Amino acid sequence: MNTLELKAALHKEIETMSKSNLNYLYGSIQNIIRSNVDIEHWEGLTEAEKEGIAMGIRQAELGQLVSHDSVIQGIKQKYGIL
Repeated sequence: MNTLELKAALHKEIETMSKSNLNYLYGSIQNIIRSNVDIEHWEGLTEAEKEGIAMGIRQAELGQLVSHDSVIQGIKQKYGIL
């Protein structure tokens, strides 16, 4: 199927979809578009940045997390912010 045929087939399918399926399809397409941007961004990171992200993911999977509130409270205490 060439590009024009593919677009026409997609349009035909979309025309008969329910609203809930259309919303699902739209979200899926947005995720695909965003994932391409994310891949490009990932490839632009240094190895040290990639390793830091991977370490953070491993820590999160092990439950080694610090809540946002705890971090903010620590900053407030450290800098004397009310």
